[in-house]
Amino acid sequence: MKKPLWIGAALQVVLLLMLATASHASPVRIHADTTGRWDLNSRVFYMEGNVEVNVDTVTIWADELWWDLNKQELYVEGNVRLRQDDQIFSGKALVYDIDAASGEFRDVYSEVEAKNVKGPIFLFGDRIGLTPDSYHISDAKITTCEVDVPHYHVAVRDVEVYPGERMIIRHVTYYEGRIPLFYWPYLSIPLDDDTQLNYLSLPQVGYAADRGYYVKGSYNYYFNHLAFGTVHYDYYTRAGVGYGIRHRYRLSDYGAGSFFLYSIPALTHQQLKGEFEHSYSTDTVRFLTKNRLEQTLIDGVEQIEKEVNVDFNLTQDDLKVLGKVNYLQRDGINPGDRWLLEGQWQQTINPQIQLNMRSSATHDEFRVRRRMIDHLAELVYRIPNQTVTLALQQQYNPDVMKENATPNWRSISRIPEVIWQWRTPKLGSYAVPGRLEVKGGHYQEFPSAIASNRAFMKLDLNTRTWRPTPTMRVSYNGAFSAYLYEQGENQQVINTRFNLNQRVTPHVNLSASYTKQDFWGTTPFNFDRQSEMNRITSQIRYNKAAINSSLRFGYNFSRELYDNLIGQIRYRHEDWNVNISANYNVNTQKPGNVATTISYQPSEGPTLQLGTRYRLAEERFERIDGSISFNITKMLEVSYDWKYDALRERYTQGQFKLTLDLHCRELSFRYDHVREEFWAQYTINAFPTLPLRFSSTDSVSLFDVNEIQDLLGIEDEAR
Repeated sequence: MKKPLWIGAALQVVLLLMLATASHASPVRIHADTTGRWDLNSRVFYMEGNVEVNVDTVTIWADELWWDLNKQELYVEGNVRLRQDDQIFSGKALVYDIDAASGEFRDVYSEVEAKNVKGPIFLFGDRIGLTPDSYHISDAKITTCEVDVPHYHVAVRDVEVYPGERMIIRHVTYYEGRIPLFYWPYLSIPLDDDTQLNYLSLPQVGYAADRGYYVKGSYNYYFNHLAFGTVHYDYYTRAGVGYGIRHRYRLSDYGAGSFFLYSIPALTHQQLKGEFEHSYSTDTVRFLTKNRLEQTLIDGVEQIEKEVNVDFNLTQDDLKVLGKVNYLQRDGINPGDRWLLEGQWQQTINPQIQLNMRSSATHDEFRVRRRMIDHLAELVYRIPNQTVTLALQQQYNPDVMKENATPNWRSISRIPEVIWQWRTPKLGSYAVPGRLEVKGGHYQEFPSAIASNRAFMKLDLNTRTWRPTPTMRVSYNGAFSAYLYEQGENQQVINTRFNLNQRVTPHVNLSASYTKQDFWGTTPFNFDRQSEMNRITSQIRYNKAAINSSLRFGYNFSRELYDNLIGQIRYRHEDWNVNISANYNVNTQKPGNVATTISYQPSEGPTLQLGTRYRLAEERFERIDGSISFNITKMLEVSYDWKYDALRERYTQGQFKLTLDLHCRELSFRYDHVREEFWAQYTINAFPTLPLRFSSTDSVSLFDVNEIQDLLGIEDEAR
């Protein structure tokens, strides 16, 4: 008999719901596992047992429900959960107005997701008011710590959350456990923006040799996704108060950018710094500008730096335009200026014709005044396998901009020059695997003031490969060039190159390369003057399991000089990586340098890096680089990074770091004994933090060098 009674009750519930929601814009659907009853006098409907209510985009779950049809209010209690769009709330009791789509929770809990925060933000509050677009929490606690008793929390008087947009917090007090430490009157945290700003930033304390002890604070504000930034307020015991602002903006259809202003107005240590950056991009246009002005006055010495950088790029179907401006001016210590102007226009007139124009001007007046101006205008006509180009060009020797360089020519003008290129030219029925190039024009060289008509022809042969055995590969290519000059002089040049690769055993490989250039004749110019080249290089490699080694050597027949004999052995096993390199100067018959790098970097536990460069002939170290980190306890990590110049007996970098892992927070101390600076910072792991790095005062680390010759600190004499 129970089943028919329950079916009848269910039909009654459905009928009542239909009557009750007849005047409501959206249907209200209610389901319960156990019982339901209806009070005709008060017009209150009651249900219990896994109650589920669906209204528009809102779903409510609870143990019990009362529905007042006169007020169109739902009252639910017992394990109450509410889902509105993607947001879920939990609490003890809820009063919900169906017509207004709003309600009020008691003893509420929720999780909020933000793009720039790792993991959820946990919200606890006494009461929460819900509307279709937002919700408001009174007397709330906020944390990102997921343990039952959070290690830290932020107590706020009230919170307004606009799902998917932002969270506004007022009267904010930061608690470490039960101890209040910091207070903010107002915070706004974006939920839809992945901008890496720490909206809950805590002060830094430290010491700098030139400014004394300091406390650095910042306040991050967020009006909306179009306007946000950071206010900086610092205090230095020697320099006094420093303050500034970095504001970031977005102009919808006109790009985004930022400006930064910072000032220390002390009498003995003044600093004024300004920066402006803006970028704009569409499918066809890209624009970027970065500008900086910095003025300092320390102990009566004034230093001013101005910097402007502009990049422009326009790309359309048949047009490409590029522009660049770089400018740097420095007054005070090491004064001078440097600038670069560069532009390019590339237009496709039709499928066969293209117009290219390029111009650049470079100026450098640090120490020595140097300037270089290049221009090129060319009209290119293309047909299958052939290209004809008419060019006007002024080209500077790039060595002009090198310090201490004395090039034998400064610039060359080609006005005009006609170029014909033929890919895979045919001689009768035979197709030559290469490219034929013919040039002719009027050339003038500076500062020699030599002018002459010149004709040039070059035939390049593509690289061909021959495999005489399965373990041997031979490749070769070559070129022939001829020059004719108005004065009757001429040059001929032949270039050849052979490469041999022989796999001796499965683990041993031998390679060799022979390059030769022969030339005859003379030229009136300096820019195209040829030189003889006759050089061979070879290398033998061994590679098996964890061991990789090589030996490299060569000889320059033209200069009758040997290359440095360079050997390298590398051992890799699990978390260990050991690399030893050495060179021997065959010409002087003296040993060179030995460079060693040792790295131990497991995924967990202590890490070690040690790099040295040792001068064998002088029997002393040149430099020692290294880093080490290890855990004293599970929570405490110590690390030290250093670079030591053994020749000058001084450190160029030395940084100690002590990090205390406090589960969801981190307390770190750093000390740089080279810069005489230390600082301490307390951070919350979930919020983004910008990396703070000390700049190195010397060369890059040995661990960041890829070329073996740079690792050894040598150059081949035979080159």
